Amino acid sequence: MVLARHSLSGVLVAVKFIDKSNVENIYTNNNEKFNEVQIMEEICRGRSKHLLDLIESFEDERYYFLVTNFMPGLDLQDYIFQQDLPLRDEHTARHMLLQICQGLQVMHNLNIVHRDIKLQNILTLANVPLTKLKLSDFGSAFRVDENDPSKGSRFKISTPGYSAPELLKGQVQGKPIDVYAVGAVLHNILTSQLPFFESDRDRRVARVCLQQLNTESNLLRNLTPQCKDLLSQLLEKDPERRPTIEQVLTHEWFTLS
Repeated sequence: MVLARHSLSGVLVAVKFIDKSNVENIYTNNNEKFNEVQIMEEICRGRSKHLLDLIESFEDERYYFLVTNFMPGLDLQDYIFQQDLPLRDEHTARHMLLQICQGLQVMHNLNIVHRDIKLQNILTLANVPLTKLKLSDFGSAFRVDENDPSKGSRFKISTPGYSAPELLKGQVQGKPIDVYAVGAVLHNILTSQLPFFESDRDRRVARVCLQQLNTESNLLRNLTPQCKDLLSQLLEKDPERRPTIEQVLTHEWFTLS
């Protein structure tokens, strides 16, 4: 990723270089097609103020080039650290999560799954309180067939701590994996820790797949009942029982002041 000035508009832009040989080898070996360029063309041309805007794209023999708007702030992980947000600050968390869910809703309405939602892939507009956010990095995104969920992906590409149980088990993935990742993001914003986290991979996978969220733990017991309920729903083990992103947005937690 490099910073550049657009030759026609004169505005600062970010340019992402994607090596064709690298991504095509990875995706071909997993029976999938790399389609970040096509997906960004579809979802990132002004459809949502909470998705990174695609200005233009082009390619040569070796690279794809994606030209996006420049976000001068930090990614959300570094932003939270720099702002030194207090633990269990539900007001700030609500402001952040609403924007993330609104961006994701646009993607899901188009039957596109992000698959790699995490703090590092959420960009801030400025390093100030209650900043605007945009979802970014659609390199792992894929389309789903709403009429045939069995055609979802089985490609195990994700970030530890944000991965839903069905992804870790190698089961069919669809929109619910994004909802689970939103739950992991909310948990991280509120507690500075990922849910069920263990440094040992096998223990982490076991906890994610088997252990229920304990909302009365030291980390979570002082949250509002509405927040605890939302976290429990987002981090539900069974993807069929997890709420849709539309249902998440209507949760009563978002109506609290």
